[in-house]
Amino acid sequence: VYLANLGASLNNLANRVWEAGRRDEAAALAEEAVLIYRDLAAADPALHEPTLAKMLSGLAAKLPEVRRPDDALRFAEESVRIFRRVAATSPATYEPDLLIMLNTLGGRYTEQRRYKEAADLYEEIVARHRRLADANPSVNLPPLAGMLYNLGSQLAAMSQYPQALRHCEESVRIFRTLASADPSEHNVELAKSLNVFAQIRMHAGTNLRQALADVQEALGIFGPLIESDPAQFSGYYVVAFTTLADILEKLGATGQARQLRDMLEKKRASG
Repeated sequence: VYLANLGASLNNLANRVWEAGRRDEAAALAEEAVLIYRDLAAADPALHEPTLAKMLSGLAAKLPEVRRPDDALRFAEESVRIFRRVAATSPATYEPDLLIMLNTLGGRYTEQRRYKEAADLYEEIVARHRRLADANPSVNLPPLAGMLYNLGSQLAAMSQYPQALRHCEESVRIFRTLASADPSEHNVELAKSLNVFAQIRMHAGTNLRQALADVQEALGIFGPLIESDPAQFSGYYVVAFTTLADILEKLGATGQARQLRDMLEKKRASG
């Protein structure tokens, strides 16, 4: 009991120290908490493994910020292994944690250009969300659609364009349905999925006119949003404008593409 309390206290202290900006000290405290809970989990897995997995997840999130990306990946992989075990016996309790950690690990693989491993994880997340959406579509359709375009991006990075386009098309279709019922909730994700779909069409060199229409639709959604909250949406707007310029260049409209890039550069220079 005392060791468990010590480990939990160290982990809580690590989070507070992290918020205070003392990153290296926080990472060391979080790692000490993990060591304690690893011993506890070895003695009583049923009781302590879930907490260990969550601590590993938190530590994995901290370590890239203190220049330890390889350790972050290792701890993220360990967290996923544990969450797989506990989710197999208690899916209602632990599958949400597993889904979050699978997504995190996929992001780590992507950062290291390990696209196949990332795509495999995203395939698993899509399959899990698809099953969950059958039972509870209002909760699980949005994350399913989001993971579909993430998966499409990973497959496109490996030049697997037919599969990438298929997943993005499904993502756009789901978000379009959701946005038609609740635009304030789902329009942003619809625009993001349209932009990704347009990018992949462009890289695949297929149906560039439709890619142009897709990114223009995304910009039409982002336009009013950036006026109301530029801090939140300007990044998405710039990405979509960059996609537009790239597509125009592919279509041979090099002058328009250059004008857009010049405009974006001036906006960046002006802050």
